[in-house]
Amino acid sequence: MKTRLACCLGLWLTLFGTIRADVVVVRDAASLKAALSQVTDGTTLRIAAGEYPGGQAIKDVTNLTIEAADPDKPPHFRGGSYAWHFSGCSGLKLRHLRVSGQSHNGLNLDDGGRADRPMKDVTLEHLDIRDIGPKGNFDGLKCSGLEDLTIHNCTVEGWGGQAMDLVGCHRVVISECQFTGKPKHSQVSGVQCKGGSEDVTIQKCQFVNAGQRPINAGGSTGLAYFRPAGAKYEARRIIIRKNEISESLCACAFTGVDGAEFTGNTILFPEKWVFPFGSVDRCSFRVFERNRRLQAEAVEPVTEDGQNRQGHGFRLNSLRN
Repeated sequence: MKTRLACCLGLWLTLFGTIRADVVVVRDAASLKAALSQVTDGTTLRIAAGEYPGGQAIKDVTNLTIEAADPDKPPHFRGGSYAWHFSGCSGLKLRHLRVSGQSHNGLNLDDGGRADRPMKDVTLEHLDIRDIGPKGNFDGLKCSGLEDLTIHNCTVEGWGGQAMDLVGCHRVVISECQFTGKPKHSQVSGVQCKGGSEDVTIQKCQFVNAGQRPINAGGSTGLAYFRPAGAKYEARRIIIRKNEISESLCACAFTGVDGAEFTGNTILFPEKWVFPFGSVDRCSFRVFERNRRLQAEAVEPVTEDGQNRQGHGFRLNSLRN
């Protein structure tokens, strides 16, 4: 009987053991280098606490997970032009990692320039990104050509361009994240979605001195970078709800947006405008309601040109002190 069970177990391992995802424990920079040279689809890298060099790159590996061996002691990827660059890595999961001190982007995720092959099903959780740039168009997190992206409980503190820059990304949820500006960093925007991005939800996040435009819905993108190609909008169906936005030039900007919702947000002490609607004539709004504002008397009430935008579905009486 025991022999028969042993044979059955051996047969099961032969048939199914090869499809089990590999779990590789990384203890130092040398073992990380060795692991990355052999990484395959479905691999999980569990990285021990410690300091690791930036400049890591992975291409066309699917269902990859990179996470801290101990979530309370995240590995720290310091320096380099970027910490990690992932191209075409659908199914990617990053958890409990820290990156800082990159001269370009902290984390870079993209479709490898293949517009017909988006990078799909990506989850980013408990990431700590700091001191990126610090000057110029260098982002904490840069995502280009991604679909079904979840970003949860991440921190970005100090960056050059955008804390998170989404170009041609679809079906995105950014939730419970913290964005904090720092002195000596140029910090243009907190979260930006443009280049044909659509169905993006930004919710329950906190923005503190997070650039000139803490949330930039829309923007200006070169035609080659639109996903899908030929899109007639910078951003479409953007939902911004239940966020706290404080201590910036404005709260949010809308540029080339087709369908935006701005609901249940708290706006604290904007320096000049609540919303700089320089291009509102190219935008449409679906819902704008239940927002709260606390500001100094000198702040201009809503738009940079001072016009009432009632005709665009913008209701001033839905913004209250």
